[in-house]
Amino acid sequence: IPSKYFPLFISDTSKLKIFVILEISLFSQLVSQMIIDIKAPIMYHFSHDIKTIIVAFICLLIFYISAFSLVEFEITKSHLYKEYQDILSEKALAIVELNCVTRETLFYIYKGTIQPEYTNADYSFLVSKSVMSKIPIKYQQQVKDFFSISNFEKNFIAHKTKLEYEYEFRGLNEEFMWLKATVHLKRERTFLKAIIILEDISQEKIFKTAAERDSWTGLYNKKTTEKLVTTYINNTKQGALFLIDLDNFKTVNDKLGHQTGDEVLIDLSEKLGAVFGNHNIIGRIGGDEFAVFVKNGSEINRFELEEKANQIKELMVTTYISDTIKVRTSVSMGISIVDDQTMTFNDIYMCADLALYESKYRGRNAFTFYCNACKVREN
Repeated sequence: IPSKYFPLFISDTSKLKIFVILEISLFSQLVSQMIIDIKAPIMYHFSHDIKTIIVAFICLLIFYISAFSLVEFEITKSHLYKEYQDILSEKALAIVELNCVTRETLFYIYKGTIQPEYTNADYSFLVSKSVMSKIPIKYQQQVKDFFSISNFEKNFIAHKTKLEYEYEFRGLNEEFMWLKATVHLKRERTFLKAIIILEDISQEKIFKTAAERDSWTGLYNKKTTEKLVTTYINNTKQGALFLIDLDNFKTVNDKLGHQTGDEVLIDLSEKLGAVFGNHNIIGRIGGDEFAVFVKNGSEINRFELEEKANQIKELMVTTYISDTIKVRTSVSMGISIVDDQTMTFNDIYMCADLALYESKYRGRNAFTFYCNACKVREN
């Protein structure tokens, strides 16, 4: 066997056995054929021997070419697999291979280097020391549930062999980063194997945030606001939309300058977050126009919505001063509640916009509820 192929045969003795058996079979057939030929007439024997040698040579040539082509394919595949692993190791922050039956890590690679202290170690020890201790408290239970072996087993039984999860993680310099965990589940002969790949997606998150957020206030932009509200309405058929417009915003820009105008925008965005909370959808959908979609898993409480509207109304009555110039700001609001006639974003937006127009018409610094029966107001 040529030396370049020998390591592969040694690593997989089944290939060596098959190769030897085939080789013995071929030689046996040639020897038996030559014995039969001995009994043939001399002239026939001589000519037939030449034919037999030629046929044997061709058979051996074909055999070796075929056998070593297969071996070459295996070696090439092995090299490609190793290259793929190397590339994956460079891309991944960490790779863990886990035996879900013994609950032991088969190996752990961190930044391309095998970590011997975590090889054949208890998986729960790895999770508690390297994962849970660096997760913000509010996310710890969710992350723990995702990385649990019972979760892997449950998903594998449900024929889900690839799981993905994104979470916030505290890095070596105590700076928070975003990680993406991808788990591949595979049944080995006697156990379920999980390959866990962790990738740093902090930059992707930054780009995604930039695409979804208003660059100045940090709130959702118009496109993202519409997308999130549409998804929520489709799933729950509930909610209420506030359209909020800054009164006298143009006057602020004209008399006090755009820097003060930017401060007013940031002031309103912060107060909206304080009143409505981050669990609701808050977006800036125009120059001085904001939208807040109030989620609710049960029936919307009209009194609570009025209370929120009054809070924002009172908070935004502010006078901005520059030298001797004073400009008073306030907000006008239109509110529409999801019902049988407002089941899309466009529907609820148009209704809230009509109510907002009514608030402006009545002198600003007001809020108006849209009512299907009266078409405009009820406040």
